[in-house]
Amino acid sequence: MPVRENSLLAYHSLDLAPRLSAVLNVYLGSLCPLTDREVKETLGLEDMNTTRPRVSELIDSGLLEEVGNKQRDHVTGKKVRVCQPTAKAIELSRAKQ
Repeated sequence: MPVRENSLLAYHSLDLAPRLSAVLNVYLGSLCPLTDREVKETLGLEDMNTTRPRVSELIDSGLLEEVGNKQRDHVTGKKVRVCQPTAKAIELSRAKQ
């Protein structure tokens, strides 16, 4: 579905916080869905609480979506969410370039 012009204007006017933008860019640059921990490790961050809330914000804003079955975290062994960028996020990022 094409992005409407007003959506593009709104996206271009967004001033995403640096960490929020960095988290989204990790997903946009990945070839597969990622866990929160994989994003944290890619960014070289130390605390999961620096990543997890940003992922939730991106899900709430419609730029990320949870996909498929949860997978086991390689550190905790618990099942965790796996996310990928939505079509909206991909299209908007292409339009912004």
